[in-house]
Amino acid sequence: SMLRLLLLWPATMAAVAAVATTAQHFCATRETSLVFYNRIPKAGSSTMLQIIAALERKNGLVWIHSREFTDRSWLTPAEEKDRMLHIIFSVSRGLLMWQRRHPEAGLQEPPLFYDQHIRFINFTQHDRTQPVYINVMRHPVARVVSSYYYVVLGPRDKRKIAVSRALRGSQADLDINQCLALPAEERLCGFRQHSSAGGSDRNLMTAFFCGHHPDCRCLNGGPADCSRADRVQGLERAKRNLRTAYAVVGVLEYLDMSLRLLEHILPSHFHGVASIQLPPARVSQRDPRYILPTPDSEAKLQDMMWADMELYDFAVELLRERVRECLNLELPERD
Repeated sequence: SMLRLLLLWPATMAAVAAVATTAQHFCATRETSLVFYNRIPKAGSSTMLQIIAALERKNGLVWIHSREFTDRSWLTPAEEKDRMLHIIFSVSRGLLMWQRRHPEAGLQEPPLFYDQHIRFINFTQHDRTQPVYINVMRHPVARVVSSYYYVVLGPRDKRKIAVSRALRGSQADLDINQCLALPAEERLCGFRQHSSAGGSDRNLMTAFFCGHHPDCRCLNGGPADCSRADRVQGLERAKRNLRTAYAVVGVLEYLDMSLRLLEHILPSHFHGVASIQLPPARVSQRDPRYILPTPDSEAKLQDMMWADMELYDFAVELLRERVRECLNLELPERD
């Protein structure tokens, strides 16, 4: 029954999940059933999902795609456990439906893939075995520029665009430079998050890797009493999680090498990924209203996203190290 699957998750996953900290080496192939992609908004996740859709057909993946897009905030331990149990239920239901369609498979488990926009969840904190995590990062400035225009240009539901435009009011048609030129307190167009002690904070990627530990509550906004030192603690935890809790953290600017590393470490899920035709750039980026930031605007954005900038550089160097170790290849240098 469904309940039995839910209750047996710890035993089942203990048998099938290879946890990062117990792997003999970070290059070792992971023999795992479940891969969890806690995807970061506007960091190549739409591209990745198109790749997963192709792998679903190619490798027989059972893909459980969460429709929950707004679950991005810091959670208390009780809330984190609740989300974890919901994820377990969703994966169990997806597996059960597959088993009903494939009775000939018996007890054999297919490769499972779950994705959701959500911060890192520490399953072991709640007496469950950690799934194998993956993620993809994007240069923080490129990510936030993409996000800025996405909400008012799409491509997405026209009703959602109308709501976003209404929230921006008379500033709905400002480009990102015009928005950043306004005083922070007047910016209906975005970038208003500010606390007097901690300064502006737009460090969503750092929050996604940090998770729900108390160290993480000050990232990507947070209470008014948050200080820079609090956020530095969160950044350090995010770095530790990125290095030890994730099988692979790819980088969108090095997508080809990231996919090669995924195929090497998780062949059950990513075998043949190199042969998949990557989708073209989004239509919105060819829209004349999609104005890139000036050097002055870029400097402001980097200052706001100081933690994401540091974490991104950390992820690129880690990818460089692992591509060298695991694939005997060199990551190309970029400007």
